[in-house]
Amino acid sequence: MVFDPQGKYFAWVNGVTVKIASVSTWKVITEITKPKISSLEFSPKGTYLMTWEPYLVTPTNPTPGPNLHIWRVETGELVKEFMQKRQIGWAPQWSSDEKICARSLNNDVLFYEDANFESEVHKIHGQRVGNFSLAPGTPPYHILCYIPGKSGQPSFGKLFQYPKFENTSFIASKSFFQADRVDMFWNKVGSAVLLMTSMEVDKSGSSYYGKQALHALTCKGETAIVLLSKEGPIYSVEWSPKCAEFCVVYGFIPAKATLFNLKCEPVFDFGTGPRNAIYYNPHGNILMLAGFGNIQGNVELWDVNHRKLISKMDAPDTTLLAWSPDGEHFITATTSPRLRIGNGFKIWHYSGTLLYERPWNKQEELWEVLWQTFPKGVLKEPHVSYKPVEGILPSQPQASKQVYRPPSARGRESNFKLHDDEELPSNARIGDGELKTLLST
Repeated sequence: MVFDPQGKYFAWVNGVTVKIASVSTWKVITEITKPKISSLEFSPKGTYLMTWEPYLVTPTNPTPGPNLHIWRVETGELVKEFMQKRQIGWAPQWSSDEKICARSLNNDVLFYEDANFESEVHKIHGQRVGNFSLAPGTPPYHILCYIPGKSGQPSFGKLFQYPKFENTSFIASKSFFQADRVDMFWNKVGSAVLLMTSMEVDKSGSSYYGKQALHALTCKGETAIVLLSKEGPIYSVEWSPKCAEFCVVYGFIPAKATLFNLKCEPVFDFGTGPRNAIYYNPHGNILMLAGFGNIQGNVELWDVNHRKLISKMDAPDTTLLAWSPDGEHFITATTSPRLRIGNGFKIWHYSGTLLYERPWNKQEELWEVLWQTFPKGVLKEPHVSYKPVEGILPSQPQASKQVYRPPSARGRESNFKLHDDEELPSNARIGDGELKTLLST
């Protein structure tokens, strides 16, 4: 199920049909009968719904037909259908104004304009594009392409301005070795992009997690490498919704978290902690650092503007987390099939207060929880307060965090540290004269 980015429509699939409802009335306006659809995505303005179903070759169906479809939301009209075998990156990419649409085909990138899919108007051809990302924002449009290197040759990240795609007409270019996968992260206005390169196996043997690096390119032609001050994997990279900063969580546990500006200079160090994920609220004035998966749900909430910790809390067994569009509340959930026991969701205030919980019984499974979306500017940026709001107690008591100590050690002060490389945030180290230049107010 999915809301369109503007909050006008809600679509869901039930294994038989896809239904689209108007949020203003909650009445179904379009119904598409296709029982095998497993993925849905709206275009940026909600004009089109894209659907994907697995491409399955069977003895009775050795040549499956098109499995990627683009539908007009208001009428249910089929606009175009394509063959798309891989689920990863299945959805065509749109510019924010829906003027252009792009998709990859056999290491080329094809571009269509004004939803006319009869033939492409431009394409990136002959450059062996392994992956690409179309920038959000307003014209001029920009596209970042990943071009894998041949044996012994470097790979490239090349930034183009649409539709100038000659091999030498790129705006910015970054070369790198040791990469068999890349991830691309644009800021919200499409003026800068981060390119994370990953080698799944570290041939030096120094890391079980492989080897990663983070590069930056801007539409002004600037490039840089993001220098990280601790060895280890990069767990999470997120741009601030305000677009002028980004945060990275990296390094062997306890992982570091650092805030960087557009010049890739560190402006604040959050220290180390049990964390592997970053979640900005929609307005960018509250930052959440969290540890899920093999970390037991540790959550920190920070006032970004004042670089100050607001609250700490625990949300164990969390498999899904999402900020409310109001920027004050967020939801945590335990969902199937990741965890089939203890399913349910909770709503929290950023001060760390639990406001509501809805547990599922043992016979039920919760698969997904979504907030309704709203157009930009409808909900104002919340004022950050450090005073906890009134809430409720969880129905299930949390396990004690008290560390076992033998009888001979009880009643004595302990100076034991689980990790020798634990670090405090920048502002907690100012008294020692350390990292004064990193504190930005």
